[in-house]
Amino acid sequence: TAHSIAYSGKRYILTKGPLDQVIVGGGGTQNSTLMKMLREAHTPLEVLTFEDFHFDSRAIEAMAFALMAYQTIMAEPNNLPAATGAAHSVIMGKIIPGKNWPYDLGHNVIEKLWKI
Repeated sequence: TAHSIAYSGKRYILTKGPLDQVIVGGGGTQNSTLMKMLREAHTPLEVLTFEDFHFDSRAIEAMAFALMAYQTIMAEPNNLPAATGAAHSVIMGKIIPGKNWPYDLGHNVIEKLWKI
């Protein structure tokens, strides 16, 4: 995981310009082995977490997934081709209908989304 993150960063992000820091979020920040490997893989860059800026990594991750879910429901592309090397923008995620999906999605979700 650490090596694939470092590889992607070098290939798709560092080609855009120099960086001083890498900021890591999500549950992986609680994994000391992963964080050590990320720091080693990103030397000489400083590797920080959202907690270093007084944010909760778990909350940032939850907000990111909520934003991607919203964009999927609204049929908006939600990937970053410049950061991932994807050929074009796409809508990530799938809506898997349950037994009440026409009511839940059509009535509750869409109605609430328009009130945001």
